[in-house]
Amino acid sequence: MDCFHYPLDTETLLRKKRKLRRELLARNPHPLHKKIAILGGSTTNEVADQLGLFLLQYGIEAEFYQSEYAQYWQDAMFGTPELDDFHPDVIYIHTNWRNLTALPTTADSEADIDAMLDAQYAHFETMWQALEQKFACPVIQNNFDRPNYRLMGNRDIWDPHGRSNFISRLNQKFYAYAASHEHFYINDIDYLSADYGLTAWGDAFFWHMYKYAICLDAIPSLANSVANIIKSLYGRNKKALVLDLDNTLWGGIVGDDGVDGLAIGPEVPEGQVYAEFQSYCKALKSIGVILAVDSKNDEANALAGLNHPDGVLRPDDFVAIKANWDPKDLNLKAIASELNLGADSFVFADDNPAERAIVAAQVPGVAVPALDGAENYIKTLDHGGYFEVTALSKEDLKKTELYHQNAERAKAQAAFTDYGQYLDSLEMTATVKGFEPLYIQRIAQLTNKSNQFNLTTLRCSEDDIRAMAENAAYISLCGKLVDKFGDNGIVQGARKGTLLIDLSCTTPTFARELNAMACVADLVAVEAPLVVTDVAVPDAFAVRENLGCFVGGEEDCVEAAREVLDLLIAHVTDAGGPGSAQLARAAYSLQATAQLVAAVEADALYHAVRTSSDMGEIAGMRAGAITPAGDALLAAVTDGRFDGTYTVEMLMGELTAALTTADDADLILPQAEAVQRLLELLAIIGGSDKAPSALSLVYREEDACAKEGLDWTRAEQTYGDHDHDHDDEADWDDDFGDAGIMDDDGMTGAYPGFN
Repeated sequence: MDCFHYPLDTETLLRKKRKLRRELLARNPHPLHKKIAILGGSTTNEVADQLGLFLLQYGIEAEFYQSEYAQYWQDAMFGTPELDDFHPDVIYIHTNWRNLTALPTTADSEADIDAMLDAQYAHFETMWQALEQKFACPVIQNNFDRPNYRLMGNRDIWDPHGRSNFISRLNQKFYAYAASHEHFYINDIDYLSADYGLTAWGDAFFWHMYKYAICLDAIPSLANSVANIIKSLYGRNKKALVLDLDNTLWGGIVGDDGVDGLAIGPEVPEGQVYAEFQSYCKALKSIGVILAVDSKNDEANALAGLNHPDGVLRPDDFVAIKANWDPKDLNLKAIASELNLGADSFVFADDNPAERAIVAAQVPGVAVPALDGAENYIKTLDHGGYFEVTALSKEDLKKTELYHQNAERAKAQAAFTDYGQYLDSLEMTATVKGFEPLYIQRIAQLTNKSNQFNLTTLRCSEDDIRAMAENAAYISLCGKLVDKFGDNGIVQGARKGTLLIDLSCTTPTFARELNAMACVADLVAVEAPLVVTDVAVPDAFAVRENLGCFVGGEEDCVEAAREVLDLLIAHVTDAGGPGSAQLARAAYSLQATAQLVAAVEADALYHAVRTSSDMGEIAGMRAGAITPAGDALLAAVTDGRFDGTYTVEMLMGELTAALTTADDADLILPQAEAVQRLLELLAIIGGSDKAPSALSLVYREEDACAKEGLDWTRAEQTYGDHDHDHDDEADWDDDFGDAGIMDDDGMTGAYPGFN
């Protein structure tokens, strides 16, 4: 969808937002769900709508809480039942200069102005600390844009009495707070407003008419900026930039013009443009972005161009160079395979629109910005926000080196027919130690990336990791692995011979990878995904007889783990070698969820149709209770037991693992996908922490749901109130007209949130 790439197509984003949302959900039926609380100093309806779109573009489906107009500070300091029950994953404070309660005048002394500055800062700092204490989640705070007028002209920026000077000093205090608090982030609207054009950004019409702090057309840019921070927090950044060569990294065609005929360097303006772009790419590498080449060229010509004396980038700046005459989409897929990265980790930069179109069509997930004019290359990539930095570890700074080392390992492996001999040849040395301050940031970073490094899916902050290190109840170990090619950084946390039992529900592929890693590290590892026999009991994990598991792994490892498993779990079923237990668990999950939905829907039908007592009971029991599991579940429904330790969120995680397993096998499971969407609906309306029996509430009246704390308005906010498509004019009317913001003549009436 080109409308999400710089330059943003704001008209489409504003007019077609519901249609765009449907299309994005269709593209990614299993997004990551996150709760975002927007605490606003102005109207935030459209901010939430646009932020939701951009997050969906990154595979994150947001559920929103919005404070009442200008109640951001009150909600943060004193709370509301709605916000407290919302349990946000991220809080975004949407304020601007109009929310400052005091600004200096020429009558104020410098001491008075300093005191005023401290008071304004304390107003916000107190709020941030209250939010941290209550919710312990990331907080995103706007810095302050500037008024689009200067009372003293140019003097306003340096004179202590100037408003511009005051706001600039206040922003500096915000930055100092961000530097010392790891879960606090600045959304830089001071930059955004300058980039957009300060006069247009702060158009007073939208403030006085609708209490929007910025003009309507600027809101997508604002939302994109906030979304970039959030997607970076949840590991949805792009990781690699794949570059064409001819007329992308230099002017001209090296195969035709020769190295001497290329435009690059200080001699001509065109050459300066390309040198600056190469410098920008080099700077991206310095913050951990992986660079690669995908060019239709002879390799010798490509390398000659990269060794141009006035060039900035050199061949060793790239982890892969594909210079050949193969289709570029195939080259990009090969690069992804070599680096063990998904296509959605890549940005493809090419001056040729035809090549961009082919790659975009053939490699789903890759970002393909429209590079138009070499002088705009930097702006296009930078404004895209593909590589937003929210944390920067030492490992990030040397990613290119690490990938080069991995390439050397791959070459070395190819020389061996026996994998064990290859591992021996690496001369690996592992160091295991307790959590140390030097590695805290990296350990936390790994827990917040893919589940490849996190079997529990628990996301930990640096403070969480420090707390674990200081808590005697935790065994906190981390490991570094060094081989003859280099340092692999933090790889695992267990001493030699340690028994690792994975009780989580993952995929067979990951289970096999974990087993291989354990073998290399001389660990004893088995997979034993846990099964709850009766999901309807209040405390499903408290009774050993209610727990089962499948166990898989190497035979001697399974035997070693049996003693522990038999103590904890009543029903242990051998599944076979590595990966087999997770496969058995996936099959179990599919059957269990199917039975759950079948029983609930049969019961719903029974009660919907049985309107009189003369119809009687069916075989003396409730309709739908045709299996022991169904009978137990419906008993919980009858008794109104909708809470328990085994939750809908857990069930969704297990079903997600099963669907991922199917995806890895290129298998489509329509029934399972339908069930997952049904569970997601329950989660959206507030049922994620309830027992699976709560699924029956989805089929009941709104009042019955409300009694159990479920709110159907959340579904309306997430999915919209209709599904049918509209033509362009109808979409505009739906999105704005019903709200009273637009009629055939333009803006009229009050916008939601403004009274």
